[in-house]
Amino acid sequence: MSKFGPRFVIFSVALMVLIFVIALFQVSRFVDAFHNYFYDMYRPNPEVYTQEQLDEILSEFETLDFEELPEEYLEKSKSNHKKYKKHLEDASYLIIQRNDFYKKIAGKFRIRDFVCKDKFYKACLLDKEKNFYWLIDKKLLEAVIKLLKTLEEKELNKDALRITYGHRHPAMNEKIKGAKQSRHIHGEAIDMVVGDIDNDGKYSSKDKKLLIDILEKEIIKDKGGIGKYPGTRTVHMDTRGYRARWNSY
Repeated sequence: MSKFGPRFVIFSVALMVLIFVIALFQVSRFVDAFHNYFYDMYRPNPEVYTQEQLDEILSEFETLDFEELPEEYLEKSKSNHKKYKKHLEDASYLIIQRNDFYKKIAGKFRIRDFVCKDKFYKACLLDKEKNFYWLIDKKLLEAVIKLLKTLEEKELNKDALRITYGHRHPAMNEKIKGAKQSRHIHGEAIDMVVGDIDNDGKYSSKDKKLLIDILEKEIIKDKGGIGKYPGTRTVHMDTRGYRARWNSY
């Protein structure tokens, strides 16, 4: 009989699983950074600030209608579940492969900034032949480009924004406890973390207010949603087509 009790064995197994998950995550980050570096080294990858640039990049991708998506994706992403399918069945998805993740698509932001970082993403990092399916509203990309250009025109720091979430398929949205019909599911939303927009050397609530004011008056207006999330650096913006505002998660 083992001299170790069952609690010790359970703890040891749990610890090994945790170490494995952390190691796998770090490997994915390393592989991602590796491919990003070599993509920029060997390919032109200019920042995107014009409609022509955006249209040219998007035109490079093949598309799939919802009903053409692989059954494995539909099932594991929960996109074919009844409560989501009726909202997604008219959607068209872009077919993305590994190198495509590193293309700049809106200012400095790359396609990978707007996609769902799930098992399908990680599988693509390890196999360049695998496909990834991206749902994105072109109007959202146009709004991000307009936002970055507006910040620059106002002599504010357009590099002080970081995108934390773009498209989330239903399974990922449920995993992080997003709103049941989040605009992220439709590829119409991003969440941004705000930095030192006003270039005074530090982040403050003033930076976040500057961003929200610009979104309210010049970018989103009455054509989308703005989530303000007081007490955090996060701001949500979306292109749902009608006005929506909220202050809490």
